[in-house]
Amino acid sequence: MSLSAVEPALGQPDLKSLFESAADDGTEVLKDAPLGEKTTLRAGGAADWYAEPNTIEGLAALVRVCREHNLPVTVLGLGSNFLVLDSGVRGLTVRLCGEPFVAIETDGEHIRCGAGARMKKVATEARRSCLAGMEFLEGIPGSIGGGLRMNAGAMGSEMVEIVEGMSFMDKAGEVFEMAGSDIEFSYRSCPLLKNQIALGAVLRGRPDSAEAIAERMAAYSQKRWDSQPAARSAGCIFKNPEAIPA
Repeated sequence: MSLSAVEPALGQPDLKSLFESAADDGTEVLKDAPLGEKTTLRAGGAADWYAEPNTIEGLAALVRVCREHNLPVTVLGLGSNFLVLDSGVRGLTVRLCGEPFVAIETDGEHIRCGAGARMKKVATEARRSCLAGMEFLEGIPGSIGGGLRMNAGAMGSEMVEIVEGMSFMDKAGEVFEMAGSDIEFSYRSCPLLKNQIALGAVLRGRPDSAEAIAERMAAYSQKRWDSQPAARSAGCIFKNPEAIPA
């Protein structure tokens, strides 16, 4: 009798069952899940294991299983700035699209958002709340988590300028919070998140009229349409170092 694709080989742990029972939040874990269709470039192989955890606790449980079985964890985000090898991605790949990860809410002059929230939606919420400073997020095709990881920037602004605080998870499944002033950011990098998983952020805005904010967002959008082709892309391929600008 042949084994099905999801049955463990003799002597091997049933990782699917281990993952799903540990998460205990209804998260489905898929084996050999194609990743190309989940990226903006629409190319690449499959993940050994793939999950979209519904809760922070579920994510922590998945991370702990990976630690116990010496499996790497990769966070996919929204799939921009992400080129998947044809040979695929080892270990567990997660996308943070459950409700706690995509929530966006205004709190005074701040926007609280999950790591899975789309940057464009955060910019829109800031405009509705008459908070300036986040207009540059409008045209970046990714999530807040990805923006934090690479200190994303556009139109002369970058994440470091608006991050008031951040929550993240280590590879043991423990959750931490850190003030923005204590986080090291550099050009297109946040070293802290190289081995941690961003969970969310508090972004700092400043009061302004919705009309003025909308005008800046429209100008940024038009500049992109005038200077960049409307085709599939990673979102960003090349860095733009100060010494040798593009």
